[in-house]
Amino acid sequence: MLVAAPFYVILVTFRLSNLETTNGPIQIFLIEVIAYVIGWFAYPFVMLYVVELLDRRDRYYRYVAAYNWATVLLIALLTLISAVVDGLKLSLPSAAFLSLVIMLLVLGYWWFIARVGLDIKGWAVGVTSLDFCLGVVLSRLTQSML
Repeated sequence: MLVAAPFYVILVTFRLSNLETTNGPIQIFLIEVIAYVIGWFAYPFVMLYVVELLDRRDRYYRYVAAYNWATVLLIALLTLISAVVDGLKLSLPSAAFLSLVIMLLVLGYWWFIARVGLDIKGWAVGVTSLDFCLGVVLSRLTQSML
Protein backbone atom coordinates (compact mmCIF):
# COMPACT_ATOMS: atom_id res chain seq x y z
CA MET A 1 0.00 0.00 0.00
CA LEU A 2 2.76 2.45 0.91
CA VAL A 3 4.89 1.45 -2.09
CA ALA A 4 2.06 2.28 -4.48
CA ALA A 5 1.00 5.51 -2.73
CA PRO A 6 3.29 7.89 -4.69
CA PHE A 7 2.06 6.44 -7.99
CA TYR A 8 -1.51 6.74 -6.78
CA VAL A 9 -1.04 10.43 -5.92
CA ILE A 10 0.18 11.07 -9.47
CA LEU A 11 -2.67 9.01 -10.92
CA VAL A 12 -5.26 10.94 -8.91
CA THR A 13 -3.66 14.22 -9.98
CA PHE A 14 -4.13 13.25 -13.64
CA ARG A 15 -7.73 12.20 -12.99
CA LEU A 16 -8.62 15.32 -11.01
CA SER A 17 -7.15 17.67 -13.62
CA ASN A 18 -10.12 16.81 -15.85
CA LEU A 19 -12.74 16.89 -13.09
CA GLU A 20 -14.86 19.82 -12.06
CA THR A 21 -15.63 19.79 -8.35
CA THR A 22 -16.90 22.17 -5.71
CA ASN A 23 -14.87 20.49 -2.96
CA GLY A 24 -11.76 22.10 -1.60
CA PRO A 25 -8.32 20.48 -1.69
CA ILE A 26 -8.57 19.18 1.89
CA GLN A 27 -11.92 17.51 1.22
CA ILE A 28 -10.61 15.96 -1.98
CA PHE A 29 -7.49 14.76 -0.19
CA LEU A 30 -9.51 13.14 2.61
CA ILE A 31 -11.95 11.49 0.20
CA GLU A 32 -9.10 10.08 -1.88
CA VAL A 33 -7.10 8.87 1.13
CA ILE A 34 -10.11 7.13 2.65
CA ALA A 35 -10.97 5.52 -0.70
CA TYR A 36 -7.35 4.42 -1.15
CA VAL A 37 -7.21 2.75 2.26
CA ILE A 38 -10.61 1.11 1.81
CA GLY A 39 -9.51 -0.08 -1.63
CA TRP A 40 -6.48 -1.83 -0.19
CA PHE A 41 -8.35 -3.53 2.65
CA ALA A 42 -11.86 -4.29 1.34
CA TYR A 43 -11.01 -7.04 -1.12
CA PRO A 44 -8.58 -8.96 1.14
CA PHE A 45 -11.18 -8.73 3.91
CA VAL A 46 -13.94 -10.13 1.69
CA MET A 47 -11.54 -12.83 0.50
CA LEU A 48 -11.16 -14.07 4.08
CA TYR A 49 -14.72 -15.34 3.76
CA VAL A 50 -14.46 -16.46 0.14
CA VAL A 51 -11.44 -18.69 0.82
CA GLU A 52 -13.47 -20.34 3.58
CA LEU A 53 -16.27 -21.08 1.12
CA LEU A 54 -13.75 -22.40 -1.43
CA ASP A 55 -11.87 -24.40 1.24
CA ARG A 56 -8.63 -22.59 0.38
CA ARG A 57 -7.73 -21.01 3.76
CA ASP A 58 -4.20 -22.38 3.51
CA ARG A 59 -3.58 -20.40 0.33
CA TYR A 60 -5.01 -17.06 1.48
CA TYR A 61 -1.81 -15.30 2.57
CA ARG A 62 0.16 -16.36 -0.48
CA TYR A 63 -2.67 -15.24 -2.73
CA VAL A 64 -3.12 -11.86 -1.03
CA ALA A 65 0.65 -11.21 -1.17
CA ALA A 66 0.71 -11.91 -4.92
CA TYR A 67 -2.46 -9.88 -5.41
CA ASN A 68 -1.07 -6.89 -3.50
CA TRP A 69 2.19 -6.83 -5.48
CA ALA A 70 0.20 -7.13 -8.71
CA THR A 71 -1.84 -4.13 -7.57
CA VAL A 72 1.35 -2.12 -7.02
CA LEU A 73 2.40 -2.98 -10.58
CA LEU A 74 -1.06 -2.08 -11.86
CA ILE A 75 -1.07 1.34 -10.20
CA ALA A 76 2.42 2.07 -11.54
CA LEU A 77 1.35 0.96 -15.03
CA LEU A 78 -1.83 3.05 -14.93
CA THR A 79 0.21 6.06 -13.83
CA LEU A 80 2.56 5.59 -16.78
CA ILE A 81 -0.35 5.19 -19.19
CA SER A 82 -2.05 8.30 -17.80
CA ALA A 83 1.15 10.27 -18.33
CA VAL A 84 1.40 9.03 -21.92
CA VAL A 85 -2.27 9.77 -22.65
CA ASP A 86 -1.94 13.24 -21.11
CA GLY A 87 1.40 13.95 -22.79
CA LEU A 88 0.25 12.83 -26.24
CA LYS A 89 -3.13 14.51 -25.82
CA LEU A 90 -4.89 11.40 -27.13
CA SER A 91 -8.46 11.78 -28.25
CA LEU A 92 -11.19 10.46 -26.00
CA PRO A 93 -11.90 7.40 -28.21
CA SER A 94 -8.19 6.50 -28.34
CA ALA A 95 -7.80 6.90 -24.59
CA ALA A 96 -10.97 4.85 -23.97
CA PHE A 97 -9.73 2.07 -26.26
CA LEU A 98 -6.35 2.02 -24.53
CA SER A 99 -8.09 1.88 -21.14
CA LEU A 100 -10.22 -1.04 -22.30
CA VAL A 101 -7.19 -2.99 -23.53
CA ILE A 102 -5.34 -2.35 -20.27
CA MET A 103 -8.38 -3.36 -18.20
CA LEU A 104 -8.73 -6.63 -20.11
CA LEU A 105 -5.04 -7.38 -19.55
CA VAL A 106 -5.38 -6.58 -15.85
CA LEU A 107 -8.45 -8.78 -15.50
CA GLY A 108 -6.53 -11.59 -17.18
CA TYR A 109 -3.63 -11.13 -14.76
CA TRP A 110 -5.94 -11.06 -11.75
CA TRP A 111 -7.63 -14.22 -13.05
CA PHE A 112 -4.23 -15.91 -13.36
CA ILE A 113 -3.24 -14.90 -9.83
CA ALA A 114 -6.54 -16.22 -8.46
CA ARG A 115 -6.32 -19.45 -10.44
CA VAL A 116 -2.73 -20.21 -9.43
CA GLY A 117 -2.63 -18.55 -6.01
CA LEU A 118 -5.80 -20.19 -4.76
CA ASP A 119 -5.48 -23.31 -6.94
CA ILE A 120 -8.98 -22.88 -8.31
CA LYS A 121 -10.07 -23.38 -11.86
CA GLY A 122 -13.61 -22.23 -12.69
CA TRP A 123 -13.99 -20.14 -9.55
CA ALA A 124 -11.13 -17.86 -10.63
CA VAL A 125 -13.55 -16.00 -12.91
CA GLY A 126 -15.90 -15.43 -9.98
CA VAL A 127 -13.10 -14.25 -7.70
CA THR A 128 -11.84 -11.88 -10.39
CA SER A 129 -15.37 -10.59 -11.01
CA LEU A 130 -15.83 -9.98 -7.30
CA ASP A 131 -12.64 -7.93 -7.22
CA PHE A 132 -13.67 -5.97 -10.30
CA CYS A 133 -17.16 -5.24 -8.92
CA LEU A 134 -15.78 -4.07 -5.56
CA GLY A 135 -13.40 -1.76 -7.40
CA VAL A 136 -16.16 -0.31 -9.57
CA VAL A 137 -18.41 0.30 -6.56
CA LEU A 138 -15.63 2.00 -4.63
CA SER A 139 -14.66 4.09 -7.64
CA ARG A 140 -18.25 5.22 -8.24
CA LEU A 141 -18.74 6.10 -4.58
CA THR A 142 -15.52 8.07 -4.57
CA GLN A 143 -16.46 9.93 -7.76
CA SER A 144 -19.89 10.77 -6.36
CA MET A 145 -18.29 12.37 -3.29
CA LEU A 146 -15.95 14.51 -5.34
